[in-house]
This record gives sequence, structure tokens and C-alpha cells, in this order.
Amino acid sequence: MFLTSVVLTFAALAAASQIQPPVAAPGVVRVHTLVRQDGKQQIWEIDRPRLAALPSWTPNKGAIPLIASRAVAAAQTWLSRHHPDVKGWNEIQTATLRFGVDARGAAPNGWFYAVQLEPANGEPVPPSAALAEAGRVWVVVLFDGSVVEPKLAEPPGANVFTAGPGTGIVAPRVIVGPAPRYTPEALRARIEGTVIMRCIVNTNGICEDVTVIQSLDNVYGLDEEAVKAALQWRFAPGTRNGQPVKVEINIQLSFNVRDRK
Repeated sequence: MFLTSVVLTFAALAAASQIQPPVAAPGVVRVHTLVRQDGKQQIWEIDRPRLAALPSWTPNKGAIPLIASRAVAAAQTWLSRHHPDVKGWNEIQTATLRFGVDARGAAPNGWFYAVQLEPANGEPVPPSAALAEAGRVWVVVLFDGSVVEPKLAEPPGANVFTAGPGTGIVAPRVIVGPAPRYTPEALRARIEGTVIMRCIVNTNGICEDVTVIQSLDNVYGLDEEAVKAALQWRFAPGTRNGQPVKVEINIQLSFNVRDRK
């Protein structure tokens, strides 16, 4: 295999604030992330086939594939279908935004509408409204007129611990640690080096919220292959007072062409 070393290190609290927000998992593209007032993250993601099917657009070059009024109408229709008891939805604001990051840490050349609405006639937002906050709802509309279903994630670092002297935290222990694949393109380019990722090992011993914090290659796929490998790792979970807890760690994977078989 092409892996020269696998080093597991435990992240310091002081470094946590410098880490980039988690990116989407391999095969998934992050469209948009919104941090709510309660600290939780509202996330919209799509898979790559859906991204590939979207109409392309470059600002200031050609007509936009979907005009704003139709995006607002799509958002209103989507909300009305999910909440038929609400008589109507009023537009508060609409913005054209670029996609967020994908598993390689790059921003795909994709655009979308973020539409904020509230119930018409001063009606209260129903409790079932999709991730509503402060009486308003954000809806993400793609340029093909489709709406992206939102999901809610806990705040980064919520109930997450770090292992170290005096912390009382027993660090996760690697049980299965498959090596990453060396892509043919990276091999031909003879790219060598190290990818460092930050992840949270959950109480089931699985990595979640994997983030590349030191990139090696986001062109020929080595960063993405490192993320894929990390998602397949399995651990004996970290513990606090004998009970499993989430623990933040760094995983360091090194690639060396000379070590390939």
C-alpha cells in the first residue's frame, strides 16, 4: 500500500477554534450552512449526481437559469405542501449564493437561492415547520427549481471532549484503520506528503465531522481518499468516568510513492 505512517494525535482545545467548519462527506456536496441563534448548525447538502444535473451559470455571463421570483414561488409552494394549515408565506429576503465546500474542501461552481419566509397575516410558525427560528424559515432553492431538504446538527464541539493529561478522558483506541487509496492521477503526478484531519469519534467508535486541517492534494483526490479512509476507521470509544463520550482527535495519514506495492 502507499501509506508510510498512521499517526493518531489528540487535538488541543486551543487549536479547536482554528479548525475549519466540517465539510460534507465524500460523494456529498455542502450547499449551505447556517449557524442558528441556539448555536446549532442548519445544513443543506446534495449528492454529486444531483449537482451534475444542475444548469450551469457564471455571474455576468448569460441569463440566470432561474429568476428570483420563481425561486420564491418554489419556496412558498414547498412550505405550503409541508404545512397546509398555513394560509400563505411572505418573502422576507432572497439572496443568490455560491455553494459551500465539499469533501475536498473546495467550493463547487454551483449557485442557489436562499429564501427567507414567514407566515402571512401574522400567523405563528407551526411547530413542525422545517427548522424554523424566530418565526421565520430559510428555504434553499437550486437553479433547477428544486428545494433542498434541510437538516440540523449540534453545535461544533457540543458535548465533545479532548484527551490529555489531567482531563480524566481516556482516548479512543483504533480497532480497524484501513489505509487510504492512492489515486492513479496522484500517483502519476508523484504527489507525496501528509494529510491531517480532525474528527470526532462518537460513542459508537465511528468518526464523524471529518475535516481536513492540513491539505496535501485537493486536485487529484488524495485529501478525499484520506477522508474516505477516516470514515471507515473504527475505535473503542473514548470514555469519561468509565462512560463512552465523544472525543475530538486528529488523524494523520502519510502518502509515499516509493512504498507502493
